[in-house]
Amino acid sequence: MGWLDSFKKPQAGPIEDFSGSIFKQAAEGVDAIRKLAEDKSVEQDKYGLGSLEWMKVFFEFQNFYLHLTDRFAFGRLDEQKRGKVMTELERVSIDTSVETICKDWPRDKIANIKKECMDNFLVSMQDYAQYKKLFPDEGQGPKDTLLWEFGKQIASLSGRPFDMAFIIAGVELASKALTELDINSFIAKVR
Repeated sequence: MGWLDSFKKPQAGPIEDFSGSIFKQAAEGVDAIRKLAEDKSVEQDKYGLGSLEWMKVFFEFQNFYLHLTDRFAFGRLDEQKRGKVMTELERVSIDTSVETICKDWPRDKIANIKKECMDNFLVSMQDYAQYKKLFPDEGQGPKDTLLWEFGKQIASLSGRPFDMAFIIAGVELASKALTELDINSFIAKVR
């Protein structure tokens, strides 16, 4: 082993890999919402997303995917293992996202944003926990289902509360991400 090998980063583990997948899905989600907000073929009160709206939407996608992972882990991992894995995944996901998005910002501001993001994540976990069903039962409306409430949150954070195009986009993007993330495979790797 040469001296340069000592500077190589170790292989990323399943938590770091999955955190990267969550980041990718959140980035794709916020980009799709940004494009919808910029679509001038649709009449809107305003066009585009402000930088604060962009960040809120990105982190809400991330929070939602972390929440879904915790739901999938419940009952598949024992309580101690689940707590350890989820705590580490949350920390890695939030820290890495903030460090990536805010890389040129002052360190003290980054630390404050990390704390705020963790606080917002905990609020999202509580809010989403009240919705037991992911999708509506056949013949039922989407009201009070997890994905519908997530879509409403995305529309609100985008500055377009009650805009059906934004609600439906949030639902569709999260549904697609469920397949892309393959949460069950991640859980199998951390058992």
